[in-house]
Amino acid sequence: MLPLVNKENHGTYSRYLRIRTLDEEVVLEAARIFSRFRDRGVIKGSTFGDDVWQLTDEVKNYGLYFGCEGRAFRAGAGQWCGVGCRTFEKCMKAYAVYSLGQISIEGIRVLVNEMKDLAGMDIDQAMRLAPGARIVEFISSLPGHGEARDRVVEAMEENRLSRSWKEKESRKLSEFRDYLRFDKELDGFWLAADAGQKVHYFPVYFWWKLTAVLPLRPTEFLLTPEDCLRQDGNGWVLSVRRTRNKKGHGKLSYRVKEDYEVCEYSIPAELAQEIRCYQTAVKPYRKPENRALLLPGDLSTSWHLTYQQLHARLDRLIKKELGDSSLTVNPGDTRHLAMINLILSGGSPAVCKELAGHEDIDISSHYYANISSVIEASVYELCRSGAQGSVLDGRMYFPAALPSARVRVEDGWCISEAAAEGLVTDCLKNYRGVGRLGECRDCPFFYPDRRGVRLKVLDERKKSVDLAADYLMQMIEAVRRGNGSEESILAAMARIQKAGNDYAGVLYREHMEAE
Repeated sequence: MLPLVNKENHGTYSRYLRIRTLDEEVVLEAARIFSRFRDRGVIKGSTFGDDVWQLTDEVKNYGLYFGCEGRAFRAGAGQWCGVGCRTFEKCMKAYAVYSLGQISIEGIRVLVNEMKDLAGMDIDQAMRLAPGARIVEFISSLPGHGEARDRVVEAMEENRLSRSWKEKESRKLSEFRDYLRFDKELDGFWLAADAGQKVHYFPVYFWWKLTAVLPLRPTEFLLTPEDCLRQDGNGWVLSVRRTRNKKGHGKLSYRVKEDYEVCEYSIPAELAQEIRCYQTAVKPYRKPENRALLLPGDLSTSWHLTYQQLHARLDRLIKKELGDSSLTVNPGDTRHLAMINLILSGGSPAVCKELAGHEDIDISSHYYANISSVIEASVYELCRSGAQGSVLDGRMYFPAALPSARVRVEDGWCISEAAAEGLVTDCLKNYRGVGRLGECRDCPFFYPDRRGVRLKVLDERKKSVDLAADYLMQMIEAVRRGNGSEESILAAMARIQKAGNDYAGVLYREHMEAE
């Protein structure tokens, strides 16, 4: 929760005091803060008393709507909140102003809409809510007092605290086979596309090839600078803008230059060449205000390609060019795919910071707890297509048949090269401290004879992956709450990488035998 604050000056120093009540003095100060944001251009052509405010963060324009219908208010919150409709509106405006610089304008817009919804609720409806901390704080800070309002605040707080973070609605993602199929079909389209198609669909191609590996937010990708490429002794380097809106990084200015930092990443020469071709092709159409690599549509007033325009081109590519309307792929999906890809492929400390260092870490219990389905889809596609890898894990290679260097063990074969040479190094490496050393059924090098045993092994491997994913979530959440360390996340990632490779190996052999 971000507390409301008020500034108190003491000559050579200032201190910030928590605002307990949205009284007249606080509302007047909010009006003065409003004027400062308007002078800076964040608020456009509005006054504090207007029912509608227009704001911008240079990326997108927003409208905040504060007007409440008097009759609905009197039948709703007017029965329990202790203030009248006009006072409620002024308090909403003051709270919104004090939130400027603390959260994004989109977050403030959502907050205002939630406060307006609350205005039409009677006491029974309000007491059943489990709102965010800011809504509880807003209701608590309304001027005056009353027993009914206290009952609502107490019920809201209890409902909110009793709700587990695991119960939040998870992100709805497509079938993982859709992503693998889209990757293959996009490559085929790009090889045959003409110059006009490549210019029009380059944002989609670039989005997929970059963000399926690097976990960028859609807006970070869309704000890629115009001059984004440079070459050094090791190859090509790409510059992208990454948000500074992380915990402990100060207030937001709603200016791209101040709220985003430019970071550099190495990219393959093939992708760099595609970027250079696009830069050359669109150079005659670039306007002075187009400071981003990706140009907006002809009729757009934005200085960069917008999320809606990217989504429209992606949809058009899938339906018109690929002719596959069954594919369901969305621009926001790849950040999650990139995280999974990096985890399964051997994540680095930088990935851990990406996961644990953000205030909105966006962990979905449903998605990560079912990470085994990513592996299943990757192995299935690998077996079906005969390809040497996939977009989700480029290191997933497994033998198509039992190798010649194998050792007969109870109920099956050991395919460890070390075991074939009479060494027990792989046995020691894969011993989990459960049962006896030398029991082969829980070893990734074990290939059982009987199908029933193999199915049991598959089930054990799947459970192992899901448990490792759940443990990773717990470690990330612990770091987020300040109770853990990045080393614990590294250990959890190593655990899930091993479990994933074990499960994938058994799955691959199962598929190959079935065929």
